[in-house]
Amino acid sequence: RGPIATRFDATSLDAFAVELRRMARRQRLTHVTADPAVESVAGIEDLFVSGRWRRAEPVQYEETQVIDLTRSQADLWADLRSTTRRYVNKARRDGCTVRDGSAADLPTFYEILVATARRGGFVHRSMDTYVHIYELFAASGDARLLVAELPDGTPAAVKILLSCDGRVAQPYSGMTEAGARTRANYLLEWETISRSAAAGLREYDMSGLATPGITYFKQGFGGRRVDYVGTWDLVMLPFLRDALVRARRAYVWFARRRHGLAPADGGEKAASDAGDEADGGAPDTAGTTA
Repeated sequence: RGPIATRFDATSLDAFAVELRRMARRQRLTHVTADPAVESVAGIEDLFVSGRWRRAEPVQYEETQVIDLTRSQADLWADLRSTTRRYVNKARRDGCTVRDGSAADLPTFYEILVATARRGGFVHRSMDTYVHIYELFAASGDARLLVAELPDGTPAAVKILLSCDGRVAQPYSGMTEAGARTRANYLLEWETISRSAAAGLREYDMSGLATPGITYFKQGFGGRRVDYVGTWDLVMLPFLRDALVRARRAYVWFARRRHGLAPADGGEKAASDAGDEADGGAPDTAGTTA
């Protein structure tokens, strides 16, 4: 999400918009999309409207679950729902494990992601897309790939974690049917929390509450629900921007038809990549943000 602001008020947002317009005109952009990690509170939308930002179709889910990682491991564990703790312990007893992966595991990650997309009815992107994103963040030490394995070493659930400024998020994840049966996905989620806290990160954004099943799963790990202010466009060329939005909708419609999927409800988040699945996926969303 971006932009990242040290202060979010009318003065700072207006100053940001002025510089952004100058940059956008130099580069001949039709518009710039912002999807900041700013909570939706009274008056916050008025700042965007008064600054001539336009509400845009969502790039990511505006509702998410956020976990404070600054607490002790014992407090983090105590925050889990009792059934969630039981499933984590079951996966451990049954011999499931979680290991840190590397770029060498990206083909396995992609294979599981594609299978998750087919089950969940989402359009996945090309392998090169995930490799590129992983490598960009990994170069600065801000990417982590976790792999949950069955007792025989078979990968059962995977996720890519991306971090920035003390926050970590899971934009891409997937699991196998065996991963769901063995609750390996529960163990993977707990290890994400535990290891991210141990690494000194402050906050874990679980990346969207897409369906009732996913909401129940994620909220079982504690934390609090956060509603973000959403997606906004700073528009330089309204006619061309609207044409691009219509073209994007058409592209998404054809992409879903090509993959044999039902039409999406609307917005990029509803139509894009794989990851959402009851009991453990995370939305894989696409878009260029400020």
